[in-house]
Amino acid sequence: MRRRVICITLAIMQLPVVWFFIIRIYPSRGRNGRHSGRSMSRNIEWNIDESLQQSLRAERFPRIEDTNTATSKGASVQREANVPESGSQYKIVSDVISELTSPVILHSVNLGYSDMLFNLLYSLQRIAFRPKTPSILVICAEKSCYHKMSDPPDDLTIDYIVVLTDLGESNKSAAGYKVPEFNVLVRKKPVYVQTLLKEDLDVLFVDSDIVLLDDPFPHFRGKGDIFVQQGYKRGVHNSGFFFMSSSPRTLHFTSVWNNSPGREGDQQNFNIAAKKLKKKIKITVLPTQRFMNGNVFQARMDNLDNATWYALDPKPIEVHANVIHGHDTKRQLLQKYDLWFAPPDE
Repeated sequence: MRRRVICITLAIMQLPVVWFFIIRIYPSRGRNGRHSGRSMSRNIEWNIDESLQQSLRAERFPRIEDTNTATSKGASVQREANVPESGSQYKIVSDVISELTSPVILHSVNLGYSDMLFNLLYSLQRIAFRPKTPSILVICAEKSCYHKMSDPPDDLTIDYIVVLTDLGESNKSAAGYKVPEFNVLVRKKPVYVQTLLKEDLDVLFVDSDIVLLDDPFPHFRGKGDIFVQQGYKRGVHNSGFFFMSSSPRTLHFTSVWNNSPGREGDQQNFNIAAKKLKKKIKITVLPTQRFMNGNVFQARMDNLDNATWYALDPKPIEVHANVIHGHDTKRQLLQKYDLWFAPPDE
């Protein structure tokens, strides 16, 4: 009798586990209604990330109605009511999701940096991507940028998709690093990235003050969840150039990134999230000799008596004009070393 009571008790204790697998995992299906291993992991990941995602809409965070104060002071970013709707004259991300294939090269830009983004697109046009050119998505921070990016020069033939932000419009100016207007623009980045990751799309985010000189995707292979450029010094990640594969871990990372308390744009929060989750996610720092930040590039060029970038060995895959402050100074640096591929008047 005693043995029977123990067996019944153990069986009852197992019921919550059984119901968890029946209710939470078994119903998972792919987009076409078929069971798939990938879609099963996606179903689990929404449950893992659900409480974190609620913070994007939580009332304790200011809404982005006054975009010059809300996100520049460290509040997390969320979508607001007064934004373009699907089907309006301005496309938003949800309108073009079906047109994107993984991986996606993602850019976020305003009018002030649109000339640099055009230069980046010209650099992409020169690359022989294999097996094909990735999807390219440009998220414009305000309407004047949307109109300009929608009307490219005739000789810019690479395909890209332009949308308008649905997180509230930002300032048009080419604001400098850590300036409040700059912080407002870049703090929306984790939400943009997470939106694509949720659609099972891997993302390569590329700042507008970057040029790509060769296909970077072969360097994102391996066990890493995130591949990121080194910042101004070792141990600091640069959130202007990174690759994230879609997974529950990277979705969790983008939520922590978005809700971190830093007040200096998105990069400080990226590094806060990286330290907080260092035991839960694999972050690989890209080699500086091939993926050059502004400090490394300038030092290498100084050693070559200011020759052009063609003299570098090994040749860089990516050059980032960060650390160089000011829009005009960045542009002059790129022009000086034959890294300006757009028309001179652009």
